[in-house]
Amino acid sequence: MYLIKPNIKITLNLLALICFVTFISNNVFAREQTLGSLKAAYVYNIAKFTRWPESVLSPDKSPFKLCVYGNDDTITQLKLLANRSLQNHTILVKTITNETALNDCHILYVSAQESRRFGYLLSLIKQKTVLTISSDDDFLRFGGLINLTELDKRLQFEVNMEQLADSKLTFSSKLLSLGKLIGKAR
Repeated sequence: MYLIKPNIKITLNLLALICFVTFISNNVFAREQTLGSLKAAYVYNIAKFTRWPESVLSPDKSPFKLCVYGNDDTITQLKLLANRSLQNHTILVKTITNETALNDCHILYVSAQESRRFGYLLSLIKQKTVLTISSDDDFLRFGGLINLTELDKRLQFEVNMEQLADSKLTFSSKLLSLGKLIGKAR
């Protein structure tokens, strides 16, 4: 009987230590979550509820091209999505350095720091098949599809309904019910 008690005591101490380490690591992780990582999660989840025409995103195992333009914390976090699965496709994250590659994207995320180039960049792409996303209040005015915005310390997204109506993309009703719809569908 005496030999069993120390084993129980060691087991309980180890269990308490594991619980403590788990609790601490979860709290540290929660604090380390940045606005950029939340925006990256929004981009990923918006993509999950978006459908592209088969001519653009075929049902085969071709890569899903997530393009990023600029440099900020969100783009850093989006790059971590490389090689994850989305709609049965492997995500390929491409940093755009040459604007001629813009039409080869399924999603284009443009850093808010590039706001002076919104109009130019959006004029170069086929808005009908590229899901354009940024986090700047002027982005929709220039013809972007999704704007990630903060309201009362909560991240939300706005959908440019005119651009969506002109595009060949389909957003699920669930996605539209969660976003703030801007403008009228034509």
